[in-house]
Amino acid sequence: MLQQRYLKSAGDPADAFFGSLFSAYSKTVIYPFYQSMVRFEINSFFGNNPPQAGNWPVTGIFNYPSLNTDSGESIPFGYVTGLAADLYGQPSDLVNAFSHLPGNRNNFKKFIYYFQQEIQQEIIGNLKYPDDIKISWSSAPDDFASFIKLAKLNYSHFAGHNLLFYISYHLLAVDDAIQSAAAAKSGDRAGVHTHFNTALIEEAFALHFLTDMFSSGHARVPRWAFLYGLNFWGINQADLISKLVHDFEGTEGVLVMNASANPKTKNYFWKTYGDGSLHFETLDQQDNLVYLKTAETTIDNAKMSSEPIKWGEYMPKTRGDDDNLRRFDLITGLMCASMVDVFRHMADDMTSATSAGGTTDQPTGLLGYILQRVPFALPIAAALPSVPISDSIRDELMKTFYSPKTGPVPAYGTTALNVRLMKNNYHDLFGTFQKVPDTIKSRALSNYSIEEDFRRHYCVPKFDPPAASPSSDLERHWVISQIANLQKAFGTSRNSMLATVIPSILKGTTADFAPTIVTSFIRPSSSDLPSLPTNWIDAVPADLIKALVSNPDGIWGIEP
Repeated sequence: MLQQRYLKSAGDPADAFFGSLFSAYSKTVIYPFYQSMVRFEINSFFGNNPPQAGNWPVTGIFNYPSLNTDSGESIPFGYVTGLAADLYGQPSDLVNAFSHLPGNRNNFKKFIYYFQQEIQQEIIGNLKYPDDIKISWSSAPDDFASFIKLAKLNYSHFAGHNLLFYISYHLLAVDDAIQSAAAAKSGDRAGVHTHFNTALIEEAFALHFLTDMFSSGHARVPRWAFLYGLNFWGINQADLISKLVHDFEGTEGVLVMNASANPKTKNYFWKTYGDGSLHFETLDQQDNLVYLKTAETTIDNAKMSSEPIKWGEYMPKTRGDDDNLRRFDLITGLMCASMVDVFRHMADDMTSATSAGGTTDQPTGLLGYILQRVPFALPIAAALPSVPISDSIRDELMKTFYSPKTGPVPAYGTTALNVRLMKNNYHDLFGTFQKVPDTIKSRALSNYSIEEDFRRHYCVPKFDPPAASPSSDLERHWVISQIANLQKAFGTSRNSMLATVIPSILKGTTADFAPTIVTSFIRPSSSDLPSLPTNWIDAVPADLIKALVSNPDGIWGIEP
């Protein structure tokens, strides 16, 4: 989509990234100008200098936006997003790997080969366990073991924290985009290229965390609490329970909504599934469509016309105003909007505040546009303050979405996380447990082969809620622990705590947010870190924060 929009703009970045499509999401006083060196990098990214044939083990990649490395390689950007965070812990690791091409080409070829195989299997709907991305545990090359270490630290990929890390890495990407523009003004061609590529690699990390928000296996798994918030699990048991709940939620699906109360932005409802669930032949089926509230008691199909940014015509397959809005459309649309925000900062004299600045009608800019649409699990309570969800709406959602195993969902309460894990689904949970790789179960000393043993020795002590009193028991509960950690970042609503937490995360200097990488951090000194603009904090919807940090009316499904 982004490529088609850029190419339709006659190669003019000012039109592509500030034009009519996005004009409401930029302050009207901005008159962008791109230096020729930056134009060259953008043109190269979008394919004016296509990669040489034979470099990568896939076909048809030459129409994809690609990073051009110092060693003369061109790497499709979609694969960079896939490699980011899962297989390379931070942007500097990926930058370093690219700088050593072609020596590292074999590793990249292997990884991209595995990604391509999984994509092809998704297209034909032939993944045996679509909620279990094989590259994460069993397919990675033997000579690249850090993916295991990263997986054991990956709370950044899960609910609440993926929002925090998206904002963090998008801020880095915007900062390097600004530095690329500054280098062009001073005539530093090498600096332009370095900051351009670094910005897009940082944005690949941001996009990885953004897409994780759309996976039901990431929507409400309290990974941080499993790793750090409880004192009765060892690290290997924390990995097993995380993997189990991730895969179970990924298969069952989770009802989600967005947080916007902006009159121009509808409150959407949809059902999202786990990693690997976007089979192309099923994108238009009911379970993949987005719905909106048309009245206090009814919902209806959302349309492409529901979106104020008319990006449907720039999709690989054009989506007209009358076409149904799909969760696939939202994912790709938000990814492209986020990339547009990075490219806009490569124009002269931009500041990071541009991200969250717009017109009177769209005051929080492109960043606000994105964050108003990211999903969170439908709260267990009747409503968030500005998002009333009547019983009738909930009944409509139950009729619209259904479990592939059991048919229509009888009541929303049965899909809440605590009910799924503690009351009704031991048999299905055991089925998911059996699919978890034996290496993970063996490390946790929990390789149960009999369902009753699994239920008695694993489910009951791990999932049953603590007594309501004494309070110390409640404080040790995993949901309470997860919420307490998120409140250290967001407070109980949107506030300035983000401004201090994000630099600490990027420097790895706070015990509250443990490092998620296995190497030294990219920017170790405070002087190297961009500050978080105040309007970025304002762009985070208050209801999104409340959903993440509230109990019982938040996403976690634990009733008092």
